Amino acid sequence: MSKDDLIAENQALSAEVERLQYGLEEMQQLLRQLEKTYIESKGTFSVSRYGHLKTMIKNTSSDTILRKAKSLSESECTQAHETKRGMAGLLQKARQFAGEGEGAPAVNRKTSEEKRSGGSSIFKKIKNAAGFSDQPGDLHCLDKDDIRRDNERKKREIARLTSRGLKIYSRLNTLQQNYQASKVHAVPTRYQQLKDMIKGIIAEPV
Repeated sequence: MSKDDLIAENQALSAEVERLQYGLEEMQQLLRQLEKTYIESKGTFSVSRYGHLKTMIKNTSSDTILRKAKSLSESECTQAHETKRGMAGLLQKARQFAGEGEGAPAVNRKTSEEKRSGGSSIFKKIKNAAGFSDQPGDLHCLDKDDIRRDNERKKREIARLTSRGLKIYSRLNTLQQNYQASKVHAVPTRYQQLKDMIKGIIAEPV
């Protein structure tokens, strides 16, 4: 693999690490909010709390949330880094994640003025995630072995992060399934089941 290929791989891997870190932090915030809301609900009467418990679970395990969690349990980097085409696709996704490039959500796109005034670019995001300073040619100043070692380190980090993502996805998916299954029970029985579902998911470390 040429030095340019190693650099392109490094950039794609760095962007993927950042995507996973950002997404996992969102999931952690979601679970922290569930715990906070559950504790606060203890001060309400059972009749009112029953509805609150249902809302908590639905908000935490919706199809949209599950899709986000599932995307954190897998990474294209493990396959795509082997081909230039795969790396190009990852870099395009990285640009979209950073709010740049064709296909990026309009709300995230940077204006020319923002970019001139120091708005964050994809390469700044990549270098921050990689641990390099934001100076031109940082990666080019390193030799191939150093870049290759850093790439391997990033692959291990991606494996660790996707493992965490898989655990979160499994927990949320189980929560959704248990919620649906509980609908056949009478309110008194289901009320206790809903409490147990929430206590079970917030008791596990992320």
